[in-house]
Amino acid sequence: SVNNRMIVFGGETNTGVVNDTWALDLTAGVESWTAIASAAPLPEVRTDGTLVMDTANQRAILYGGYNAGKLLDDTWVLDLTPGSENWGAGALTTTGTPAGGSIAHCSVFDPINSEMYVFRALDAQIWKLDFSATPTWTNLTVIGGPTARRYPTAVYDPVAHAMVIHGGRNYFSPMASLNDTWSYDIALGTWNQLPSEPNSAGRYWHSAVYDNTRQQMVILGGRNSDNEKNNRIGVLKLTAPIAWQAPPDARPVSAGLPPRSGAVICNDFNNNRIVMFGGRTDGNVLSDLWMLDRTGSSTWVPLAANGPSPSARAFAAHTFDFVNNRLILFGGEGAGGNMNDVWVLDLPVAGTPTWSFIIGNSGPSQRRFASAAYDSSRNNLMIYGGDDGTILGDVWSLNLAAPVWNQLTPGGVPPVNRRGHGSVYDSFHDRLVVFCGDSGGVRNDVWALSLGGSPTWTDISSGQPTIPIQRWRFSSSPTSDGRNVYMGCGDLNGSLLGDFWHLDLTGVTAAWSRVGTFLLHTGRIDPVGALDSAGKLVFGTGGYNYKYTKDTYEIDLGAPPLVPIAFTDKPVNLTYSQTAFDPVGRRMIAYGGVIDGAPSGGLWQLDLDSVSPTWSQLAATGQSPGPLMGASFVYDGSSSPPRMLLYGGRASALPGSSKLDLWALELDPGNEQWIKLNPTVVNNPYDRFLHTAVIDGAGHMLVMGGRNFWQNRLNDVYQLDLNTLTWTAVSTSGTPPTIREAHSAIYDGLGGRNRMIIHGGTDGYTYFNDTWELDLNTMTWSQLTPSGPTPAGTNFHTTVLDPDTGRMLLYGGSNPVSTDQFFSLDLATNTWTQISPAGPAPQSRWGHACIWDSVAHRMVLVGGYTGDNNPAYRAELTQEGGAEVDTWFWRG
Repeated sequence: SVNNRMIVFGGETNTGVVNDTWALDLTAGVESWTAIASAAPLPEVRTDGTLVMDTANQRAILYGGYNAGKLLDDTWVLDLTPGSENWGAGALTTTGTPAGGSIAHCSVFDPINSEMYVFRALDAQIWKLDFSATPTWTNLTVIGGPTARRYPTAVYDPVAHAMVIHGGRNYFSPMASLNDTWSYDIALGTWNQLPSEPNSAGRYWHSAVYDNTRQQMVILGGRNSDNEKNNRIGVLKLTAPIAWQAPPDARPVSAGLPPRSGAVICNDFNNNRIVMFGGRTDGNVLSDLWMLDRTGSSTWVPLAANGPSPSARAFAAHTFDFVNNRLILFGGEGAGGNMNDVWVLDLPVAGTPTWSFIIGNSGPSQRRFASAAYDSSRNNLMIYGGDDGTILGDVWSLNLAAPVWNQLTPGGVPPVNRRGHGSVYDSFHDRLVVFCGDSGGVRNDVWALSLGGSPTWTDISSGQPTIPIQRWRFSSSPTSDGRNVYMGCGDLNGSLLGDFWHLDLTGVTAAWSRVGTFLLHTGRIDPVGALDSAGKLVFGTGGYNYKYTKDTYEIDLGAPPLVPIAFTDKPVNLTYSQTAFDPVGRRMIAYGGVIDGAPSGGLWQLDLDSVSPTWSQLAATGQSPGPLMGASFVYDGSSSPPRMLLYGGRASALPGSSKLDLWALELDPGNEQWIKLNPTVVNNPYDRFLHTAVIDGAGHMLVMGGRNFWQNRLNDVYQLDLNTLTWTAVSTSGTPPTIREAHSAIYDGLGGRNRMIIHGGTDGYTYFNDTWELDLNTMTWSQLTPSGPTPAGTNFHTTVLDPDTGRMLLYGGSNPVSTDQFFSLDLATNTWTQISPAGPAPQSRWGHACIWDSVAHRMVLVGGYTGDNNPAYRAELTQEGGAEVDTWFWRG
């Protein structure tokens, strides 16, 4: 616009619906918000109206919306003359006003004819408001066009002289999100359908702008049919040929397997690899194909395939034909809704996989959450149940040699209809076995359908006292003969489960047994699993804590627990990770943390000895601590070889997953190994996370604060003798700091001092900016009162010791919004100084990692979140388009 500003009016805040107006100055480097047009009269408070810009007349036009149960039909004009912005004398007087008011519509302004066009949500009508002497509304009668929908977005296309709308949510049931795109030709008064957004499960409540330079519509964010939020960008080129472009935030291949849930998985026995297809992530449905080589240590890599491939989808039913080594999939949820097509992926020895379309648009209704099984004796695909808007219980067979669907009409008392269940063909007993699932309530029963003679249902549920709790949307991994199935995780009425079970079908009646005693503490919904050629269970992906995950595990069924595998060569992001500096190896070592939304057990190193520091995986022998976040991780140079000591942490965001284990990562170059240490049990700190640890100059590790198993914040201090591995509860004098977590700590042994310094953190209510010292000679607490400007109170910031200048350096933190504050505390003069680096600087962040490179005399800052502490409003920090965690270096 003329004044390079974005104008925002009204909406809903955390205190209610408002009617204030704000301008964001978009001048690069000095962006700032200013409240404008605050003088009465003002439009009434509202949500869900539209505000369009009339640039030539330096004004914005507000129409409709919603307030307190009332649909609004008023029109207001906002004069945007800088310095004298106002809403005029009141609502604009118009004639022919649309009846009933309007909510959740979209609007554009046509500068050629000086007219506003409104697409109404309720009836899909187009209304025009001209700005003649008496502004007049006209209902434009248009044949065809988009269906009625709420919350679409729209832009004005000046080249085509058209209103382009995208997406929204069906106004009437089913209230599915939409991914279609339409153009209303203003001159001809006709609708034209444009390409639908690819690989999208639809979106509403998103935003859109027109890019004049590139002549394209750019959309951002929104929600899908399941109300999941996303921050994806979509780009529609509006010049011929009109087409959706690869978005600028597209994930690079080097970032590895994108997080997802509801994928399809199998073991390719011919080539000893696991193959994964599709799924859903952040509102997108996927059509990508990946492989995990099982011949050695590996990561997920894309897999090319011949032939036309299935469209993007999630929650498809799938099974594996062990005789012909091929993956078979049916239906699922696609970008345009549920499907009922059948595809086969042939996996030849040392050849390129090939997709083949088998049949579509016949037989079973379009559905998701169905189950599939392959009847090897008849070459039949068996489909049972699912969800097509109702929960189903029908049984279908499809002969893959002559593909015609046949619906079975079994005898006996059938199981209740269900979705999100498991099924398998048991070749020994010639039966289809169906288990667990959701029928309006989750279940843990087991049923068998005999397939010889007259198919008949039989309840074969176990009478054992120990069986899995009810669930649906779990992973199901059968053996080739269908006599054993391994079930993992799932959903119990919104509670995510993390246990694994073995279903033994060798007998007539089902028999359940627990696989190990371990739990995937994060729990998981819609994960996948497959048994590899060695009989190990490869398990992973799925949903957790409102996020999609990509983590992958290996479970040796003879010797659980699960082991994290398939890490990328470089960490794509690191949050709440355990990091420390290895001065002998000249490297920063990072373990675990949250990566792509889930706790990780990855181990990486940043080579700080090279001119261009590079991240790489660090291979270490021995059993690892497993996925962890919020543990302490410190360098112990007194040991031979030197080692990192890891204490505590949490296996997930769920209460009860905090740890009390002590681990050593021995740093013999090329022979690094994990060792679980066995310190004394008496007077140990017990399980905790978000605590701090430092190593003093006398061979001790001191642990302070954090949060324990019972969710209590702490302010206690424990000391570990590094030679004897003896824990001592430290009895301190003086007034201690208040209880806290996510604070920071350093050891200050400079200038004859012998103290631990802690700063900031939170007690769950207050963000602290206080600084304390614990004199390690007398074990006395004292609060420091530094002079100079004081940092804002934060948690999840970092502090490191710069021994060259005798300063403690503080960066970032959350309160609860991310900050980019950068301060130094002179440890001799007790003075804070704010640092304003020249040139590019890191983005505001919290939960990041930071070390002091004592060889190169520099601070190294890595990863973290930016944005609000609320999971819905934060993003992991990466670089190179998401290929690896962002890494910064600073020399003072």
